[in-house]
Amino acid sequence: PYTDTGDGALLTPSIQLGVGGVLSFRFWIQAEEDTGQRAWDGAIIEITTNAGASWTQLTPQGGYTHTIIPNESSPFPPNTPCWSGSQGWVQVMADLSAFSQQTARFRWRFGSDAFIGLIGWYVDDLAVDPGGTSTGLNDALLPTVSGFSATTPIEKASRSHAHPATPGACPILCRTCGLGCRARSGSR
Repeated sequence: PYTDTGDGALLTPSIQLGVGGVLSFRFWIQAEEDTGQRAWDGAIIEITTNAGASWTQLTPQGGYTHTIIPNESSPFPPNTPCWSGSQGWVQVMADLSAFSQQTARFRWRFGSDAFIGLIGWYVDDLAVDPGGTSTGLNDALLPTVSGFSATTPIEKASRSHAHPATPGACPILCRTCGLGCRARSGSR
């Protein structure tokens, strides 16, 4: 299971957006939820256009499935829209037209409260179409993992990335570039 009181993220490098950009990816999640569409733990996507000084939550097409329950141990503000519960592979798209002609970074963020930890959040097929030409997140644009206190560098695609030293402590795995601390094998 993922760690209690976790707040981790996959971060992209800076990407210059054009007009009519789109962010797309797929995910699989198993995170602690409550009844209805309320959740204790969850995942969101965010964007910054000021080099990380502040982050804005993106609203994907179709919205999120849950909202965070007010909880002092959550890294998210009360009622933050998020994905949670158990969901098979889901395709996500987010319109980036509100950020046209800006330099942006994206993060896929997972947060947990102080209690039950389940499997976590897997992301795959990360792509950014900045408006006109798709850049994707290829070897030159690999995201990095952040938000965990104990880190050990590992090598992937000739780049060094920081991962939690505790096996299984990372709640996010990027199947596109292999970042994250959990090996996942088999079919999607």
